[in-house]
Parts: sequence; structure tokens; C-alpha cells
Amino acid sequence: MLSNIMSRHTLFMVLFLLLANGNLVSTQDSLNKRNVATTKLPEVPKPACEVTETECFFNFVISTNDTMTLYDENRETARPIVKDDRTDPQTSGFCERSLSNCSKSNGCTAFSDANFDKVISVDGFHRTVTTVNGQIPGPPIVVYQGTEVVVTVTNNLVMEGVSIHWHGMTQKMRPWMDGVARVSQCAINPGESFTYRFYASHVGTHWYHSHLGVQRTDGVYGALIVLEKMQLQTKVPESLNKDFIVMLQDWYRKDSLDIQHRTQWEQLRFSLDREDKSKCYWSHLQGDGSELGPYPFNAAIINGKGWKFIYNTSEVEDDKLPLEIFDVNKHTNAQFRVVGAQLLYAFRLSIDNHTLHVIASDGNDVKPMEVESLVVNTGERFDFYIQANQPDGIYLMRLETLDYYYKNQGAQSPDGQPETTTVRDPYRRGRIGLAKVKYLNSPTNVIDSSQLPSQRKCSSDSKCKVLNCPFEYWPDNSTECIALSELKNRNDTAPPQIPINKEHFQEHFVNFHFSGFDENNVKIAGALRSSVNGREFVLPSSSPQFEDADGDHMVKCNDSECDTDHCKCSYFITLKKDSVVQMVLLNMGTGSGRSGTAHPVHIHGHHFYVVKMAFPTYTPGKLVPRDIDPHDDIFCANKNGPNDKAVFHCNNAKWEPKKLVDGKIPGMNEVNPPLKDTVIVPVGGYVVIRFTADNPGWWFVHCHIEIHQAEGMAMMLKEGEGSDMASAPKGFPTCGHFKYDGKDTIQCPKCKSNHVSQLQPTFVVVLLLQALITTFYMYREL
Repeated sequence: MLSNIMSRHTLFMVLFLLLANGNLVSTQDSLNKRNVATTKLPEVPKPACEVTETECFFNFVISTNDTMTLYDENRETARPIVKDDRTDPQTSGFCERSLSNCSKSNGCTAFSDANFDKVISVDGFHRTVTTVNGQIPGPPIVVYQGTEVVVTVTNNLVMEGVSIHWHGMTQKMRPWMDGVARVSQCAINPGESFTYRFYASHVGTHWYHSHLGVQRTDGVYGALIVLEKMQLQTKVPESLNKDFIVMLQDWYRKDSLDIQHRTQWEQLRFSLDREDKSKCYWSHLQGDGSELGPYPFNAAIINGKGWKFIYNTSEVEDDKLPLEIFDVNKHTNAQFRVVGAQLLYAFRLSIDNHTLHVIASDGNDVKPMEVESLVVNTGERFDFYIQANQPDGIYLMRLETLDYYYKNQGAQSPDGQPETTTVRDPYRRGRIGLAKVKYLNSPTNVIDSSQLPSQRKCSSDSKCKVLNCPFEYWPDNSTECIALSELKNRNDTAPPQIPINKEHFQEHFVNFHFSGFDENNVKIAGALRSSVNGREFVLPSSSPQFEDADGDHMVKCNDSECDTDHCKCSYFITLKKDSVVQMVLLNMGTGSGRSGTAHPVHIHGHHFYVVKMAFPTYTPGKLVPRDIDPHDDIFCANKNGPNDKAVFHCNNAKWEPKKLVDGKIPGMNEVNPPLKDTVIVPVGGYVVIRFTADNPGWWFVHCHIEIHQAEGMAMMLKEGEGSDMASAPKGFPTCGHFKYDGKDTIQCPKCKSNHVSQLQPTFVVVLLLQALITTFYMYREL
């Protein structure tokens, strides 16, 4: 009888699994159909919906692709694109490998330049990437202000969740649409879809990107452009002829998870070669001597295209790869909407022989400023235009990393650290990216090799102006730094004023730095860790939008421990609804000085006024001290007496009382400061921002260098109380911990007729019989 029951049960389960598997296969088949992108950069496309439409719908499929690979959607096959090393290579210098003649010399057919539009080329290296609709960058969203944007995101990945953040949209009354996994929503699991609905609230250049771990760097990002319903042409001259999207990224040949894992376990020193004991990577240093990028730079790409320059040479690895081309008409003005989507490195952007007329930052208009170049940090956006008034030809758009020094591994200083040496020309060190700005009547598309070295003409008598430097002085006397805070908003809008009634005013000092030293400057826990006010952020297991702040979904912060040492917790600050908030963003204490890094800080849910930016005191042309003291304006306060370790960490800062004038620090622009949502916080310095807490919800605040954010340089703002926050739609997915204690009675009213239920009493009888037989033989032997 038992065998009959088990055979029937087995047959039932086999049939069930076959049927279920049939459904799974069918579903998987449909998911594996790649959504082929049809929208290509660089020009801003027309809005997807008419100005009269109130809703605009989009579909995103997040999937895995390979670079340098041509996909055949009809046959569901793919072919790698490789260098054509035959004696008579045709057209592009690349060819498509053949499946039928795989190992033969003729098993590669010529690949034309035109077909590169169907390939993710990046730097020409084959690797697996994550894409939106099969392309990098993802397709741009262009809509009119006030439109309700509806994006259905389907996760077609095999084993990773995903969420999409709409960077620049404040999500008023909809904090659960902000797209931060485990803060505003649960991750979208493989095979699932999630529909975002949000209003295109802010005109300007914005973007979307993955906000789970370090997934963004593998390709999940794209432009989000919001246009005024009536373009008044007040920002640029009427002769504006072109409008381009320029998405910047530092590109790597290792996937982002590998880079993050190396960061987490302090393996970055071995990034050049884990096996070769003679190779050791030391971070380069930027102009003030602070560290720049703990992972070796590989290549810069613009709109998914770029060249890899061979380090310490003037050679390009493969100059037949496509570069982005911006076609401009002579005697007109062309606008460029620049988006920083980097993992690590800031870029100095310039266009040969053309002045940049900066007109907006983070989507917010500013009074025009003319500069030779500007620094774009990850998360930031800048709009500028050029006047196409040069002779017909091709002019290079250049990206340069900010390293000015490198660490000389041959000469060790007394403390064991390599001394610094001036870096050679950026072109020689291979840390640049290029695109072509081509006048339409130019006779050629080809770059002359003589154009590759920098064409910049800077001197002490005619200095090049650089906007948004992360330090006060450029290392040489031919360049002038202009701080971001020097920009003025176009409409002379004043920030919210500090109210007389201090019950409606909050001021918070927030230190973005590397923590992990004790009071004797001795490392604890073996490594410096990305943190905020000494707290290494731990993501909640589920969104606090739907949970009690005291629940077990968040790791509590022990303030007495966190202020003095280093801790890991789900750190947040509570803001009173409708209060005026002034935040002082610091980069001080442990992990600053030459061991520090400038941090681009992004605050979700708000655009804020940058009322002041301050840099540390150091000699122009010299390095900041190795262990820099806090800025003179800042007092690293102690709670527990003069020996409190919090002083060293600067996790409980406040204003230096002697520096206050009428209760405020001098030098703040309270007339027309720029509006931003991402701002660079310099090493040893601070930035003062101000906004009104008029958007109840839980909002993420973090360094936008992705490996810093993933490691723990983040926090949350709890804005208002739960009763002030808009409730989520019915059926909104939730997630979190689950532990089954086995005490609940399992209810299954229909299980009596189910063969599965019959197995339980049968197996009980078998076990009892086995026990009786065992006992019988035991007594018999006795």
C-alpha cells in the first residue's frame, strides 16, 4: 500500500512539476525576448508624448548583454565582433565571427561602421553588462513638465534584484516611488515587474539609474529630460540649433560587484595583478594631494563609446572603435546636457578652441558663466552651450581625470608611504576620454594624430577658468579654480531665511569621511570605512516608509559608541515638517587630509540652495597636510570631556563660537545661491546647504561614488512623522525578515483528499513500526 501511495504521489508531483515547468519555460521564453532599443543618442529626441497628454508610458526591460556582440533577435543567436586581422580587412577593421566556420580563417565576415549602432562597443573589450532595453546608456526619457511619467520596469536578470531611481525628481507626496531598494521600496526580483508613476516636477537635465548595490556602473542608467511646456528660449540665444545629451562614465573591464568586493575586503592594492608580486596599485592624487580613485582607471566613455589609452604611452589600444560625434552647424549655438554617471572618477570636460557657456546645474538655471572647462562629478549635471564660430573641422571634446600627482613606489617616505611625483601630461598617462564635435561641412570624420595631445592654451597671463574644482587652487599658476558656490541662480531667488522662532529651524552637521581610527591615530578594524558621522550605514531589511522606526528591520545606532569610535547601523536624522533646515556637510576628522577623497553628496527628495562652500587652509601649489586639522570655522565638539574620541573623529561637530557673527557664520550667499541636488564636499572643507522640510517621507542621503555608498557612506532623512507621509497604493509590495518558529497550526481544509496529506500518517506508522522492530531485536540480543 505504501508503495502504491508513494508511486501515485510521485506521479502526481512529476505531472505537477512538468506542468509548472512548462509555464516557467513559457514565461522565461517571453522574458528572454530582448527589447531592442530604437532611440539613440546624442541629440535630444522629441518628447515621447504631446504637450496636451497628461500621462506618458514607457517600458524598460533590465537584462544581461555582452559588449562587442551582435544579437540576432529573430534567430535568438549572438555573434562576437572582433578585430579583423586578415591581410585585407574591410571597412571598420572589425569582423563578425561565424558559428558555422568558427575555427577557420575565413570564419569572420566584415563588419561595417554602420552596424556599430547595433552593438554596445564601450572600450572594445568583451564583457557581460546589465542594460536597459539592450543598450548603454539606456533610452532617454523626454517629457514635458507636469506630465505623469509611467514606467513599467521588468527584471529579466537571472539572479539580481533591481530598482530605478529618478535622479532630480523630488517625488512629492510619492516617496515610495523614489526607487531606492530597501529604503523606498523592495527590490524588483528576477521575473517581476514594477510600475513607477511620478510627475516630471523639475524642468532640466536629469537622469535615471539603478539604485541597488553597485549595479549602476554595469550600465543601468539613462537620461531624463524635462522640457518646459512653452520654451521661451530665455537661457540660450535664439540661434540655438542643436541640443545634445552627453552621458559620462568611467568604464572598467571588471564588473562592479568584483570592484565592490575588492573595496570591502581591502584588496584594491592588488588590482593591477593579483598574481604578480611586483605589481601594487597606489591611488593617484588630485591637485591638493588628496587621494583619487582607489581602483585603477581604465577608460572614459561618452554615450557608451570610447577609446582605451595605454597607460604611460601615447597609444590608443584600438582607434578604429567608434567615438561619439556631435554634428554642429557653423554660426549657430549648440547646447550640451552633461550627466555624470561615473563610478569613481570626476572629469574635467572641455572642447578644443571653444568657450563653455554654463547655463544650468542639476536642472536648475544659473546666470551664464563663461569657462574654459568644468569638473563633472558623479551624480551632477551641467548644461552649457558653445558658439560654433571656428573654421570647419573636428574639435575634440575631452574628459580628463583630476590626478596631478602619482605615488612614487620607488621612494619611500619615513612613514612608509610613497612620496609624490608630478604626473605627466594627461594624454601621456592614458586617463582621458574623447568625443568629436564636428562641423557639418568638415571634409573628414577622422581625427589627426596631432590633435590628440591637449590643445589647451593656459598661462599665468591668460589663465584657464575651471568651474567646480573640488579644491581651492589648481596646482599650477596657469589655471584658476571657480567654486560651485560662485554660481548664481538665474532668477535671484533667495534661500529660505533662518526664522526668528528657532522652533522652526534645524541645523545638522553631517561628516562624510572614512572612519576607523582610535584616539591615538591607530587603525581599528583593520581598515578605513566609508561612513557618515562615524556610522557605516546598514540598509533596512524593508522600507521604513511602511514600518515603525523602532522595528527590527533597522539596525539601531548606539550614539555613545558611534560618536567616539566607529559603528554599523541604519543611521537617520529626523526633520520637523515645514522647518527650515540648514545642513553643514563636512569632510573632516579621520579619513581626510591626504588619505581622504572629495565626496559628491546627493540628497533625495529635495533640491537645496548651496549658500557656502569652504576649503581647508593650505599653500597654493602645495599639498594639503597628510593629517589635516578641521577647518577654522568648525569645532569638533566633545560630549564627554576633553579626552572624548569624538573630537578626533569629528562626528559631533558644530560652529566654532568665535567665528559666528550675529549667530551665523559669515560668507553665506542668502541672495541668489545656486540650487543643486548633488554637491561636492572638498577634503578638509565643508558645504552649507539650506532647504525647507516640506516633503514628508524617508529620503536617502549618500556619497554618489558608488563603492562609497555601497560600503556605508549614507544615511536617511525621516522628514515629518508617519502621519504626515502619504500612504502607498493598495497592494504595494513589502519585504523583510521572516522566521518560522513552527508553532502555528497549518490550515489546509482540502488536504484530506490530497495524496500529500496521506503521506504524513503513513510515514508515522512506518516510523513506529521501525522503532518497535528495533526495540524487539535489542531485547532479543539481551
